[in-house]
Amino acid sequence: DEEEGFMQRNSSNTTTKRKRIKNSPSRKISRNYRQNPIAPPRPDRRSRRVPWTEEEKTAVRQGVRDYRVGEWAKIKSKYKVELANRTSVQIKDQYRTMCKRGES
Repeated sequence: DEEEGFMQRNSSNTTTKRKRIKNSPSRKISRNYRQNPIAPPRPDRRSRRVPWTEEEKTAVRQGVRDYRVGEWAKIKSKYKVELANRTSVQIKDQYRTMCKRGES
């Protein structure tokens, strides 16, 4: 039996029977994920935490002075060399951390 029925109430409060396909493509993808023995293992996307250098922190401080809080992409583009390995979100989070610690 490929299909399995289930009951649903419609807007006029009557019950109707709808059909649900057991092996829909979205279910197959999630159920069979990682079961393909030929596919290479998926690398872990997260990398190790890299401590911030004083040079990077100084670039963030100066960038906030030059632009303002919230202009993380502009700060990153101005300090390309110093902040090359950091994302805009990382820069924002670091500035927030520096403010909490009184380093800004």
